[in-house]
Amino acid sequence: MFNENAHITVRVNGAVMGSGYRVSQDDEISLEWTANEGYTFGHWVLTTLYGSADIFDETYSFSGVTDDITISICEGYYNPSDSLRYINSVEFPMDYEAFHLQWMTSFVQDTSGSMWTGGAGTPLVVDDRMYVRAGGILYMYDLDTGRLLGTAESYNFGGYYSYIGYANGYVFDFHTCKVYNLDLAYVCDFPGGSKVLWDDTGIYLGGSGTLWKYSLDMKEMIWFKSGLTGYSSWGVTGGMQLYGGYLYWIGVRDSTIVLQSLDAETGTDFHEIVLTDFKNYLLDDGWITCYNNTLYFTIYSTGLFGDNSGATGGGVVAVAFENGQFSSDYRYYNLGEKAHSNFIVYNGRGYVNSGMDMFVFDVDSEDGRILTKAYSYHHGRYTHGGITLNVLPGSDVAEVIFVPYDPTMSVMVFYDTPGQMLPKYRNIYTQVPSQYNTQCVRFTDDGRIYFYNDAGNVCVLGDRIGALYLMIRENDRVRCIVYDGTVEEAISEFGLSDSYKYMIKDFSLTGQLQFDESLTGNYTKYYFSDVPLARSFFRDGSLWYSENHGMMTLETISSGRLYLDGEEFILVDREAYGYSISYVDLSGNEIGSTITGTASASTELNIRDNVNRIDGYVFRSASSDRFIVSPDESRNMFVLYYDIARTVTVDLTGSVQDGKAIIGNIQDLAADGNPVKFVLPQGSIELDIGILNNLGQSAAVGLRTVDISELDESQRENVPVRAVVFSITIESKGVNVHELGGTARITIPVDMTRSNLALWHLDDSGAMHRVEDAVFADGAVSFTTDHLSYYVLGEIQSSDGGGFPILYAALLAIIVVVALGAMLFLRRRHNA
Repeated sequence: MFNENAHITVRVNGAVMGSGYRVSQDDEISLEWTANEGYTFGHWVLTTLYGSADIFDETYSFSGVTDDITISICEGYYNPSDSLRYINSVEFPMDYEAFHLQWMTSFVQDTSGSMWTGGAGTPLVVDDRMYVRAGGILYMYDLDTGRLLGTAESYNFGGYYSYIGYANGYVFDFHTCKVYNLDLAYVCDFPGGSKVLWDDTGIYLGGSGTLWKYSLDMKEMIWFKSGLTGYSSWGVTGGMQLYGGYLYWIGVRDSTIVLQSLDAETGTDFHEIVLTDFKNYLLDDGWITCYNNTLYFTIYSTGLFGDNSGATGGGVVAVAFENGQFSSDYRYYNLGEKAHSNFIVYNGRGYVNSGMDMFVFDVDSEDGRILTKAYSYHHGRYTHGGITLNVLPGSDVAEVIFVPYDPTMSVMVFYDTPGQMLPKYRNIYTQVPSQYNTQCVRFTDDGRIYFYNDAGNVCVLGDRIGALYLMIRENDRVRCIVYDGTVEEAISEFGLSDSYKYMIKDFSLTGQLQFDESLTGNYTKYYFSDVPLARSFFRDGSLWYSENHGMMTLETISSGRLYLDGEEFILVDREAYGYSISYVDLSGNEIGSTITGTASASTELNIRDNVNRIDGYVFRSASSDRFIVSPDESRNMFVLYYDIARTVTVDLTGSVQDGKAIIGNIQDLAADGNPVKFVLPQGSIELDIGILNNLGQSAAVGLRTVDISELDESQRENVPVRAVVFSITIESKGVNVHELGGTARITIPVDMTRSNLALWHLDDSGAMHRVEDAVFADGAVSFTTDHLSYYVLGEIQSSDGGGFPILYAALLAIIVVVALGAMLFLRRRHNA
């Protein structure tokens, strides 16, 4: 027995069989997982009366069955951000009455200037998690509750759209070119791009005129191809499809549309067609569709606000291709000048939303370029960001779904079957804040939908809710409860007015919890919704606030302001509150002086700014993720925890070539936060975690002799004839770094038989500055620095009128260069 709509093929003695077929112990049963876009194989579960077994082979055969057996499969699910899942197959009942907001998170959208910043981008869903990039942060949420699970640093990108890549269990941040695992732990860097695809042979990255193919573990680049034609508009960079062993994409060159292809296995066999008939057209998101050796894309000439691109009309273009080669005999179907969605083909039917009309075509089974109009319907609403299609398991009804661009909040669903000649559609109400919508609806694997809008809100909606959430204000007291009854029962029990059923005024960061003060005539004021407050959740009847986002303000109440702090609301009754930051080791012993201060409620203290360098210790963690001053001063005792520093030593004395040794695992060496000391034939360089974090994964460390002629003339003037100089330099990603962002300790052997030894650094102007912390002991000089310059080590013999000593020194040079040449991977050695 098994679900015949699952991605399963069951064979008995080689023949495909359905659920309920009777087998004997002599029959051989074979299980095959059917690959389906959006799903990844997990394992089989075989269950009998006596137990169950997990099988992790995609194809599995067995015999000897003596009892009824149930076959099921565990799969992973993903819905990408950087491309549209055109065809879905999830439970999405036709009798939905409304989409209820299950949870939502809001981001401040800065709409100033020509490009918006700070708002959410298109979410990525993988299994039970949602990933969203907003502002300068990549967020990871629990898909069911909206609880924040983790973050990674990104940067605040200015653009209307923003995407996240996904392939083979990896998350790609296109703005920082960093790859993360599903827990947002850093994996590696990648060279660039804005789209990612994958198959069983590798991962493909594309964007800005270049394509790369990597191994599935992102450790090896298999090929790359540059000089290609791309497409970019409003932050969108066009579509890319993998079909029949070739990559296909659309671009624009000299305002003319170009289609290109490449053999996916080898990165060769390049082809293109320049469509000279289509110049100055808008592509919107640039989605393309590949179906039955035909490539479809849509064009238009008049934008949502009446702006014309310089072309006329618009519609669907169908281009035949085979093995990457395009036919010049393409077809164009003019449907009008207004904005077009992507074109989707399923079960012999083609779907596109053109302006305010939905068009349905019959697609010729022999020649996909031939489209015959079945019907169209003028529904009167634009879409901007694409349509998607859902087919219920076991059904032949295609559900074409999109969110209209206008702020009338609903989801439009068209229902179509082969041969149908009249439209059937309806609007499904969505309980989300009214706002313009520029992206397509996407599905979870259990039939919920999610999308974001122009205000920066990310919304997850379903057909049902688990509970009602009620905040009741009585004078200066606010009571928060979870109500398990219906809306009507809550209205009756608490005497609430039905007209104030949903009192969500403002979904911005600072306004989400505001009361409607226009209701001052009512004794009881309340927040009434079927979704927890943004960035919060309820448990055991209490309102809990996300510990990662500080506090939010309510309207002024009586003599003070009301703040949500942790689990409760607190009345703010003065302008400033005291706080302390203490420094302790992992056993709780104080190792530094406690810092005290005052600040207004909700002030956030930068943790990193308060991490002090303590000799012999390395910072490990803080008592909370964020230090935010609360009106309850007992909560303002913040703690920074330190561990005993254990320097990681890397011996390079036998690894120097051409004056330097290259290390390929800098970040691995420093993973535990300890400093790393590089031992070289002429001395050692110890870098703290601040410097190491600024370096890349690889670095070259070296010491060399420097001729005085390398100095500028102004610098040579203050260096006596017999004196020599050493320098410290760091080059990171092709840029010379002067400010290290941390502390380096340099140790150099010296001739201790000389007297009056001293150390100076020589700045760019030629001025000499005494290094006060230089220590001469045990046959070496040791000193610290947080910046890079020339250093002079020598013996003071006398002083001239200008105050500069005459030096007799040894000439050394220390060079730290990031990521060039061959790499040497080293193990760590810990010293107490």
